[in-house]
Amino acid sequence: MNSVKVKVYAKINLSLNVCAKDGLYHDLDTVMTSIDLFDVVSVVKRADDSVNVSFDGKKVLSSNAMKAALLMRDSFNTGGVDIFVRSGIPSGGGLGGSSADAAAVIRATDLLYGLKLGVGDLISIAAKTGSDVPYMLFGGYARLRGKGEFFTPFDGPEGKVLVSGFGSVDTASCFERFDLLGGQGIKCDNDVLVRELESRSFNDCGKLFNNALFDAAQSLNPHVGRIYDIMRASGLDACMTGSGSYVFASGEDGALFAAAKKLKDLRYSYNIIKTVKNGCITV
Repeated sequence: MNSVKVKVYAKINLSLNVCAKDGLYHDLDTVMTSIDLFDVVSVVKRADDSVNVSFDGKKVLSSNAMKAALLMRDSFNTGGVDIFVRSGIPSGGGLGGSSADAAAVIRATDLLYGLKLGVGDLISIAAKTGSDVPYMLFGGYARLRGKGEFFTPFDGPEGKVLVSGFGSVDTASCFERFDLLGGQGIKCDNDVLVRELESRSFNDCGKLFNNALFDAAQSLNPHVGRIYDIMRASGLDACMTGSGSYVFASGEDGALFAAAKKLKDLRYSYNIIKTVKNGCITV
């Protein structure tokens, strides 16, 4: 086997609570699910130990995909690789694109070199790469705590969401603004949210979706609030994902398409997509 190709899905945060600050970083308590936006990552063996990464044909010198590849090479004595990423997940939007690419590299390298790593080893390498990377290996519904290294998968309903955003929000700046605003860090009872998702329809749970970083993010990127208001005015339950800038909404099909039309008229990009049960799959 000389190459492996992996499809890796984006995520949305159905809830995001900001807990105590531990040193430089905040602990989080968040519920995520995967959605049908994806990157395709190809990992190809090299004859030497070099690692090269290209995004949509453009070579990059630093990325989570590069970090993951170097960790895999140095931890398990694999050879070098060429990594080609075809992007379908918008960057800087809170949809987990860079974490997804790292997870895809870990999964593909494991297969490419026949390492047959157990779940524990995969999670250990992923956690060293980035906070959301362990989750992105597996995807689906899960509750994550701490820096994302503690996650509990659970079964949830299939759902449909309208996703839209413009520009980006820098994660570090968003948390700094959150601290300056003195915002409320606990916006959602995640025990209740998980129970509801395990027993009810996706749309029934929409009113529970919330994100403690919303005020901070929209103060940095006003489009976050504008898109949110458009979705709410159309009768949808809306929520920001991650630290922004993308917002998603759930509701009846008619309201989803009505909001999509308003977004289109204002030249905002959008997708109406379903939740999915996987993080990484080979293609």
